[in-house]
Amino acid sequence: MRIKKTSKGLALTIAVIVVASGGVAAASTNTGKLSTCVSHDGVLSVFAHGRCSAGTHHIVLPVLNAVGLRGARGVRGAVGARGAVGPMGATGVAGSAGATGAAGAAGAAGLTGSAGTAGPAGAVGPAGPAGGFSGGSLTATTGTFSGLVSANAGLNETGTLAVTGAQTVSSTLGVTGGATVGGALGVTGGASVSGLLSANGHVSSTQTAPTTTVGGGAGTGAVCTLDANATDTAGQVTITTGTSTGPTVDCTINFHSSFATAPYPITSPADAASAALSTNAPYLGSTTTAFTINSGVALTATTTYVWYYHVIG
Repeated sequence: MRIKKTSKGLALTIAVIVVASGGVAAASTNTGKLSTCVSHDGVLSVFAHGRCSAGTHHIVLPVLNAVGLRGARGVRGAVGARGAVGPMGATGVAGSAGATGAAGAAGAAGLTGSAGTAGPAGAVGPAGPAGGFSGGSLTATTGTFSGLVSANAGLNETGTLAVTGAQTVSSTLGVTGGATVGGALGVTGGASVSGLLSANGHVSSTQTAPTTTVGGGAGTGAVCTLDANATDTAGQVTITTGTSTGPTVDCTINFHSSFATAPYPITSPADAASAALSTNAPYLGSTTTAFTINSGVALTATTTYVWYYHVIG
């Protein structure tokens, strides 16, 4: 209840809630009246029956219907749909360039170029040291040289030739007697020795390697190869048999340079499988252009056999 003074007197606002005996607010369907006393200083008294005291005003107010209970809160509505995506903003300013990366690794070396054309022949060198020989052809019945021997047109010695230095012959070397060379002996052409040839070192062959041809005796899918240092004179041959082997030619070694007459090849086992052939070891055939390895009995299929060979013509 609230009282407000106005130019025409007092304005009164009253709200009445009737509470039932159980403590719960209840609404009344009947309209009644209450007696109200208002003092001069604005104090309000309300009572159902009786009179106002001296110095107050008696006001009869109608009793309004009681206000009903507030209803339960309604269910929250569903969340609205998300709005459409706004347009894309303008492109930002480009950042500054990054630092230069480290240099990449060097590429692989290029292929070696082909050899250039041979230059012209050099001038004739100075004369050899004392005791040596340098010049065109040399013919002697007996020769002993303590220095360099260089014969551009050939060397023909019918007696004994003894050289303690190096010897180089660009043409044919012919020695009817014995030949003893304490240094290096290089012969570009042929060398013929009718007597004893003694070398205080190793005798090696540096020819171009021969080729091979697989024979039917090695079987289907067989392979025949030579080692990297093989020559017409010596080397190592490897035969890996295939299937369906037989007693015939297993491999042919084709000479790079033909012999004047059929040479004499010799082989020896170089692995356990070859040595195990024992009495059934292969036999050899020879012509001026090649020699063959032949098996008297069929070799074991898919097996590797290795032999060393030497050829003397």
